Amino acid sequence: MTLLGVTPDRVLEGYGWIEPAKADGRLTCGVRRFWEKPSLPQAHTLWQQGALWNTFVSVCNAGTLWRIVRDVVPDIYEEFLWIRGAIGTSYADKVTSQIYKRLRAVNFSAGVCQPRPEYIRVLPVPHIGWSDWGSAQCILTTCEQLGKKGEILARLRHMTAATAFNDMPRPAQY
Repeated sequence: MTLLGVTPDRVLEGYGWIEPAKADGRLTCGVRRFWEKPSLPQAHTLWQQGALWNTFVSVCNAGTLWRIVRDVVPDIYEEFLWIRGAIGTSYADKVTSQIYKRLRAVNFSAGVCQPRPEYIRVLPVPHIGWSDWGSAQCILTTCEQLGKKGEILARLRHMTAATAFNDMPRPAQY
């Protein structure tokens, strides 16, 4: 699996970070460690050490993904084997629905990638103005940087007003 890791231009809290392994002459680097939303002081240290923001934009061969999941969360792998076996049958929807109801939740970053960084490489990307848009504030900051914050807020106000009008109770028809 190869992830895009953006070269940060500042320290931000709430971002995932990738600590790349030493360069080995390839365009991509191995992954030494993942840091899922470290504290601000830790993020500052990572920034100084050349860590990258984790975009989680990735490319992966399906077989590699199956191996990672099998090795790290074998119970989930087994459940997906049931779904795989049901694909194309008349009972596929029922099997899939039943399995998803009982399937435990796993954070892909923390629960799958972090335990097995040896399966993952990172492609460092120079600063490109990337934001993970993980919150409304991140989106508004980007809009402000692009000089579009006022326009976007005006459109949102218009949309909110239109929605409120459409949700108003209508008088009964006679």
